[in-house]
Amino acid sequence: MSYKEAVEDGVKFICNKNGLDWYFPKCCKCGCEVPNWGYKHGVKYICKKCKEESALSDKTQSISDDYFSKEKKFEKAVNRIHEACGYGKKAEKYKEAEEVVHGKLHTHGWFDSTEEIMVAIELLKNRIRIRHQVKFGSRYRADFVIDSMNVVLECDGVCYHTERTKAKEEIRDSLIIASLGPKWEVIRITDTLIDQNITRLVPAIRAVKKQRQAVREKNGGYLPEWYTDRKMA
Repeated sequence: MSYKEAVEDGVKFICNKNGLDWYFPKCCKCGCEVPNWGYKHGVKYICKKCKEESALSDKTQSISDDYFSKEKKFEKAVNRIHEACGYGKKAEKYKEAEEVVHGKLHTHGWFDSTEEIMVAIELLKNRIRIRHQVKFGSRYRADFVIDSMNVVLECDGVCYHTERTKAKEEIRDSLIIASLGPKWEVIRITDTLIDQNITRLVPAIRAVKKQRQAVREKNGGYLPEWYTDRKMA
């Protein structure tokens, strides 16, 4: 089949006595010959050089798309915060925190969502030091670690964190607390609530932490199955 199609398409080939024939279709991009053991009509052959250039171009485009995507998320985050605090002088108080976050915006693996950017800005505006995308062992990574409050803060997208994922999340959270100590809590806040009430973030974290620790004291250090506090105080 390769021989017949090569003849029909005028493709150069070399017949060997051992039956392993070489075919030399031309690269669909640069026109250079592409040595192959076979040939098939309609296939677009690409030489090694063009493949490498194409892969590099795709990677460059991906980096560019990611850059502008994060810039748009940052702009959206700032606008939502300013809207929530009523613009004016209150919005000006966020300027320093916004500059710090923007300086770290394009760190690999950081700030995947607008809500993560909003949380980082709000915490820094309140002079709370944070660590972002912190690894725990080889399996888990936390959105934010707030050492001064003994809190691991997770920003949960409502599309990805449901009742079906709750059991796995509870196991994950328990393992993180076990690695940090009993005074720590993993607090989860949905992206919807972050968008609705970002200026209440810090009081909410403190209120949830206080309530969570009180419930643990009454239940031997554990949280009952009925307990939930995924809300902004």
